[in-house]
Amino acid sequence: MKKYIVYGFVSFGVLVSPIVTQAASLTSSQVQSILSLLSSFGADSATIANVQAALTGGNFCYNFSTNLRIGNSGSAVTALQTALQKDGESVVVNGTFDDQTASAVTGFQQKYASDILTPNGLQYGTGYAGPSTRAKLNSLYGCSSQTTPSSMLPISFTATPTSGAAPLTVNFSTPFEQTKYAPIVVFGDGSQSYMSCPRDGCVLSHAYTNAGTYTAQLTEYSSVVVNTATITVTGETATTVPTISYVQAPAANINVIQSGEQTRIFGNSFPANSTVTIVIDNYSASGQVSSDGTQVTFIVPTIPAGNYDLYVTGSGFQTSTVTVSVPCPNNETWNGNVCVG
Repeated sequence: MKKYIVYGFVSFGVLVSPIVTQAASLTSSQVQSILSLLSSFGADSATIANVQAALTGGNFCYNFSTNLRIGNSGSAVTALQTALQKDGESVVVNGTFDDQTASAVTGFQQKYASDILTPNGLQYGTGYAGPSTRAKLNSLYGCSSQTTPSSMLPISFTATPTSGAAPLTVNFSTPFEQTKYAPIVVFGDGSQSYMSCPRDGCVLSHAYTNAGTYTAQLTEYSSVVVNTATITVTGETATTVPTISYVQAPAANINVIQSGEQTRIFGNSFPANSTVTIVIDNYSASGQVSSDGTQVTFIVPTIPAGNYDLYVTGSGFQTSTVTVSVPCPNNETWNGNVCVG
């Protein structure tokens, strides 16, 4: 009985082409069901390929949803070998994942290394058709008529933050299950990556380095768009480095300071109301910035007489230096090295 069913399918494969080419009414899921039924009844790979060509109007397509390795067999392997052959790899379409098929998979992985190997930290092909390889196969040979399975809806897709200045790091998350799907985020800037999927969901971070508006897509098998998020990246925020105009104690000349005195540094663009550090050669003190960012008040530490370079440092900045002098005590004068008199 089984033999007659197979013969019937063979005849179907020969005769159906002119009819289906005109009708083109079968969905990709129906096509795959027919091919799976053929395989379960023992149809050879050539018959399956002929029937598939007839059902799809001569255009090969297949949605790879399971990982494949040496020892596997069936319609998925037949489709894999067909896709590899169409992509220029040397492989016999026989429905059995053998050494030759593994070698062809390796060649395919090397050919598309940037999409398959590099994102996974690999340099050489493995011969194993896992999620990255399937994603590339589906992007090239997946059935475009495939629709999002109802079991996948609704799938939330969160991007945080959705706007900011470049470079902007965005954290993506979704409750995809890695064991069931192959979640990939296409970032919209020409790159994409698989999501990391711990038990409580899948997560991924990506840095947008250029200004622009990007549509990030959550995809299944790199061919079905499940959800999207819009990312707006503005130009890089300009950083203004504070500057020092001069230093002055209340009753002293400009840029003359004295140990223990309250002193002000005058300048521009200091972070308002913040605490900064004043460095005077090997000495330092804490300073408080005014509300308008133009002054820094500090108490001069105990410093011997002499000339010193002073600068202000804070969170993310350091000013240029200004030379200050500490006067000699009493009536002594500074000769350039020591106080004399």
